[in-house]
Amino acid sequence: MICKVQSLRVQISCYEKYRLCKKQALPAVAIKAVFDRKLECRVSLLFEYYEGAGTMISYEGIHHVSVVVTDLERAKHFYDEVLGFVESPDRPAFDFPGAWYEIGTMQIHLLVHEPALTVRGTRMIDTRDGHFAVRVKDMQPVLSRLDQYGIAYRNKPDSITGWHQLFITDPDGNIIEFNARPR
Repeated sequence: MICKVQSLRVQISCYEKYRLCKKQALPAVAIKAVFDRKLECRVSLLFEYYEGAGTMISYEGIHHVSVVVTDLERAKHFYDEVLGFVESPDRPAFDFPGAWYEIGTMQIHLLVHEPALTVRGTRMIDTRDGHFAVRVKDMQPVLSRLDQYGIAYRNKPDSITGWHQLFITDPDGNIIEFNARPR
């Protein structure tokens, strides 16, 4: 059901649904976001979904990204020495090889998994292929370090995104983006 914004009756109906949601103690942030943006045409749909749905999921952020590597020691050298990531001592003694790295509040997990289907098989830098991104405060130290180690990269200082983007691959072809806010 899509409500039409032109009808006063629908706007009142949306307001009544708003009151109903407040009574059922649905998350205020969801209600506020809808009304602040004046998306009255979507209000009924959203609130009908929330009615009886219980509590909305509250996401804190991305905890980790896992990437498959074929040679753990080679990968650890790259992530430790070349990129300067710090290995976490918190990785449990799983029954498979791997390593964890802490990057701000997020982690990157390296996994050795023989039957993996996510190994790209190329080190070609394709900025639209699957990748993870790491936000940095300043791009210059990243560029200097990559140049020091002779790592190929695709540099997009004037990206349409509005921030400086830089793409590389690890030894197994996993694409990594570094990005920085404009200065």
